[in-house]
Amino acid sequence: KQQVATDLPDKTETILWCEMGRDQQAVYNDYKEHYRTSLLKKIEEVGMAKAGMYVLEGLLRLRQICDSPQLVKDNSVTTTKSIKIDELMREISENSGGHKLLVFSQFTEMLHLIEGKLLEEKVSYSYLDGSTPAEKRRDAVDKFQNDPAIRVFLISLKAGGVGLNLTAADYVYIVDPWWNPAVEQQAIDRTHRIGQTNKIFAYKMICKGTVEEKIVQLQQRKKQLANDLVTEGEAGLQMMGDWAKGEFVNVTWFAGKVITTVLVCDFTGPRHGPAQRTAESCASEPSPSPPIRARHQVLLGRVFATARNARRQAVKFGDGMCMHARRVHRI
Repeated sequence: KQQVATDLPDKTETILWCEMGRDQQAVYNDYKEHYRTSLLKKIEEVGMAKAGMYVLEGLLRLRQICDSPQLVKDNSVTTTKSIKIDELMREISENSGGHKLLVFSQFTEMLHLIEGKLLEEKVSYSYLDGSTPAEKRRDAVDKFQNDPAIRVFLISLKAGGVGLNLTAADYVYIVDPWWNPAVEQQAIDRTHRIGQTNKIFAYKMICKGTVEEKIVQLQQRKKQLANDLVTEGEAGLQMMGDWAKGEFVNVTWFAGKVITTVLVCDFTGPRHGPAQRTAESCASEPSPSPPIRARHQVLLGRVFATARNARRQAVKFGDGMCMHARRVHRI
């Protein structure tokens, strides 16, 4: 987008750190200790593989408490205090005078809580989630885009993260982080698109010292991996071309294990690097036993399937870039 739509205004992304109050923090700590104890016991009983669903449940509950303790629907939880709702209402009060705001959350219950606060403060808003019919969806978008009295748009992350043009907004708030940073980028890009004339300010609301901070770290690692995989300019095009030319995964037996080395191949054969030389130096090691070899054959098939899929995706991406470049050239 930066290379094609060069006239787009700048986009600034910032983490809005939130520090939970004493009551909300106490609920978070209680749930964290509860799930830590119960998960350790469950892992001892059924093993880690079968305890995966309980791990996900624990993560979900902790993420909900970071938004608001009311989301866990526990009668023993009496506090309704939410630092995120307080901070968000402060931001809306300060920024809604001359700006329009998009508020994304993956929890519709959290959107309803924010909606209640907006009604209390008599702030006009639009609302959209997965249950919104198509006609009301269009009406909500049109009202937000054209009615100057409507300053806030509450949107479910999954329902409104794609397919909407909301260039009337220039402030975006991601209330709760999602594991995949691309989903958040798609949400932010509902307003950072062709037709936008204002600078975009995007804020990700993160509770400090919680599982949300770990999710942010995971997002950063994913972004770094994507940046390392696909580079800009001629180097990136050369990488995609190399992927399309040949296999780029080499598997070598070594002491009963499979060593996978990533290579770039062309028509003349692999370009031998340190990793390849290391693999070749291990070739004299004894092969694994038949049972281990059978398990490794399954792994080997998966490795090559992943390699072929990545190569197909690279070719598809390259073709799409070429088609887009031709369309831009015609324009």
